[in-house]
Order: sequence, then structure tokens, then C-alpha cells
Amino acid sequence: MANLASSVPIFKLHTELLLEIFSVNARIVIPYRNPGAVRKPQASDPRHRHRFSSLTITVRSSQVCGEWRKIILGDPLLWGSCIDFRVLAQKEDNWREEILRRTGDSLLSVVVNLDRNSAALSKFFSALLNHHWTRIRHLYIPARVGQFQVRELWNALARPAPHLQSFHVYLLHPLPDVLDSDVSFLFSGNAPSLRYFRAPYMYFNLRTPWLPQIRELETKQSFTVAELLDAYARMPLLEILSVALNGSDLAGQSNNLTQASLPRLEEISVTGAIDACLTLLEHIAPAPGCLLSMRSHQNGIHLTTMTSTDFVASARRVFSTYVESYFNHHHLTGKLIFSIYPSHLSFIELDNNHTLLEVGFPSIRSQGFRQHSSISDLLRAISSCRFSGVTQLFIHGTAVPRYPTSTILLSAFHSVKALKASLKTLQTLFEVPSGITLDNTAPVLPLLQTLEVMPERRLDVFMTEIQSIILPFLASRKEAGFPIRFLDLDLLTHPLKLTHPFNLGSLLGGMTGITLLWHEEGEVREYLVGSELSD
Repeated sequence: MANLASSVPIFKLHTELLLEIFSVNARIVIPYRNPGAVRKPQASDPRHRHRFSSLTITVRSSQVCGEWRKIILGDPLLWGSCIDFRVLAQKEDNWREEILRRTGDSLLSVVVNLDRNSAALSKFFSALLNHHWTRIRHLYIPARVGQFQVRELWNALARPAPHLQSFHVYLLHPLPDVLDSDVSFLFSGNAPSLRYFRAPYMYFNLRTPWLPQIRELETKQSFTVAELLDAYARMPLLEILSVALNGSDLAGQSNNLTQASLPRLEEISVTGAIDACLTLLEHIAPAPGCLLSMRSHQNGIHLTTMTSTDFVASARRVFSTYVESYFNHHHLTGKLIFSIYPSHLSFIELDNNHTLLEVGFPSIRSQGFRQHSSISDLLRAISSCRFSGVTQLFIHGTAVPRYPTSTILLSAFHSVKALKASLKTLQTLFEVPSGITLDNTAPVLPLLQTLEVMPERRLDVFMTEIQSIILPFLASRKEAGFPIRFLDLDLLTHPLKLTHPFNLGSLLGGMTGITLLWHEEGEVREYLVGSELSD
């Protein structure tokens, strides 16, 4: 080991640095944002698997060598950071008791999973709540628990939680009604360190003393819009908000609702009836650049709390506020996926698979209301935003706007150099009376160099539409002095070896200077139109 320690760099690290590495590895991974307690795992994070859980990594690290074992066993904070029930399901209690002993008097981060219906785990869960409740710093219960465990948890919730920082509990069995009747029941009103509270199936009194200090909150269909707005107005530190709404409580209330100023709110997710969602969003003043996710999946609903005219006006105000604010405060770069459907619109930043904006609509039945009007309002708001850093754009969907909205929309993406879309989408986007020009002098997407066409299932239809849609577009760009340099047909076969009438060699004969791209045998192949075709 002495020779190994002298040759391997990691064994030369100071104890303080090693301890920091062990501490990072010991933090329990919870699969959503919670900066105060855990890291947000990436899709490739191996610790999603139980065999690479934080506790397992800590145990194995302590077995590498005597020096590491001395460091790890000597720090109770490490063991208190990784109480993970998923790897504590042994039949005997010895290992669970040993892990708990190693935590000393340190604060605890606990992930509870009782799906295995283990009597031993239930006993351990009860022991933690009954004897170590005041030590718990982070509590995460992602799966359902039985009635017995709910009663145990209920008893714990009635006690002060002096060190609790994050509380993420998803219960399918309801807790007793005392939660909503007694303002100080939950944690006895004493949870001075609590910052992150996600309990979507738990109804509690919104006037509880610790609520104003919350930075991240998730509730689900338990409160009216009026109750929520009153609570939000007392939560100036709120940064992330997720709420599911009912829509039956708005009649006659829209003029009497509280305006909630949330200067630190950077992300809001709202689901529920469309009128309830819009009403809530209209009465919240978030931080500039707040990210919006709104989903309303009820099909065929009737607008009962607002007229179709009021609905359109409300949608326009909400979308303009959130969409323009977000895109004008965040400089987007690289690749962007833009999805447009009659009942859904979203932006996804492709480089990190991050959803930037997501808005879902129901199918609404109301006299004089047109379903596409909401999408149009969104697109108008988007067209006024800055996308100067976006160089690659992928547009798809069945509600792509026609001229003149399409031209106005595309003009917002003046820095795009590569565009990917289906033939039908491209036909809609470039269906401009004056060809491709915005003012008869400058084309939309002036920097566009690469056009990638998503193939149709039928090759004959695909090639026919290439002739009727793409070739005229290429010719018009070339004539205007803004030629396309690369045409990517995303085909899995050589497009110049296709038999007549699908061979593109003759079809592209007049497009000298364009490089044709396709995919063959797992590689991207290319051909410069006008050059000699090689085998």
C-alpha cells in the first residue's frame, strides 16, 4: 500500500480535500431541483441505481484503505447524509443499527422507501421518527406508505422540527383533518430552518408560521386560487413554485383576488383548469425572466368563469408577460427545439435538454372562441423576443403558423444558420406571397446556410414534395443573394443513386454550389452539386 500511495495521485490528497470529496459522494440524490439539500442528477448519473447509492459509495470508500476508513468512520456527518432505505432492506437489524450508530449526533438526510412492505424497515422508520425526529434535516418519501406509517408520520409532524430544511413527502393516504383546522399543528408551528416544502397530497393550514420562509413549494389541488394568492403574498422568498389547481372556485372572485409580489420567483409550474391557471398567473408578479410551465389537459371544458373575449385577453396578457420576460432576460445559445401544436407549445434547449417554456391548452367549447387564438397570441409575444444566440432551430408540430405570422415569427431568429423541419412545416413557414422576403429586400433567416428536411415515410411523396417545396425555395434564396449551402435530406440511402424519377442528380442540376448531405452506414455523406459523382 505504501508503494501504491506514492504512485497514485489521489492518495496524496490532503485529508480536508478527501473529506470534501467523500461529503459530495455522501449527499443523497433526489430527482428534482433542491439546491439546499441535494444535487439534481443527470440522466447518466449512475447513482440512480441502488448499487451506486450515496450510502453504498460511502461504505465502499471506507473499504479502500486504512487511511480512508479512518477518515470516513471518524466523520458522523458523512453517515448522517445518506440514510437511504433503498439499501437498508436487510432482514436483520444489525446493519441498520450500525449505520445509525455511525451517525453519532449529526443531522440526518433520509430517503424512505417502504414499497417492499418490510416489517423490519417499518420498525426502523418508526424508530427514526420517534427517537431521532429532531435530528432530521432532509426527509424524502417518494413512494406510498401504509396506513401504519402514515400514523407514525402524523405523530412526528405534530412535534417541532428545529433542524428540518427540506420536506418532500408524497402520501396517498390522507392525514387527519387536524392539519387544516389547526394553524400551528404542522411541526407545532416551529420549523425555523425549513426552506423546501413539497407535499402535494397534504392539506395544511396556509397561515402556518413557517410558510413565509419557504423558497420552494409544491401543492396539489388542495387550495383555492384565493387562498393560494393570500399565502403567496406572505412568501417574498419563494423561488420555485409548483401548483395544481381546481377551477370551480373562481366565479365572482377575479376582481377581489390578492396581487402577490414574488421578486425572487424564478420558476413556476401550474396545472389545472385553464381559467384557474390564467387567473393565478395574472395575479402573480414574478422575478424578471421567470420560467413558465403551464399545462391544462381537460378536454372539451366549458368556460364558466370568464367569457371567450375575457379568456383571450387574459391569455394575451399572461403570455406576453411571461414569454417576453423570459426570453428577453436569458441569452439562449446553440440548438433550440420549437414545438407548436393546437393544444401545446414548448421550447427545449437541446444542448442540455432543458425545457424553457411549456404551455398546454385544453379543447375549449365556448361560442365565438377560436382554439388557435391562444397559440397566435403566444407566437406574437415570442416574435418580439431576442434569440440572437440561437444558431440551430428545429421546428415541428401541426399548428405551425401561416403567413404573415410565420414571417414575423422567423424574423425573431435572425441568427439561425441551420433549420430542421418536415416538408409540410417548411411549406407552411415559407408560404410567403413575395417569395422569402420580409420587406422585399431582406429575407427571413438571413444567415441560414443549412436546411435539414425530415423525410416522409413514403419515398415517392417525399421526392415529389422536394421538387414542389424545397427546390423553389433554394432557387429563390439563390436569386436573392442568400443561397443555401447545405441540404440535409436525412435519408438512409444514397439520394443520387435512386432510380428515376427520384434521382436528385438531375433535379439539383441547376443548384451548383449546394452540398447535399445524407446518412449512410452510420456516417454522414456529402456531395457537392455539379461535381463528379464518385462511388
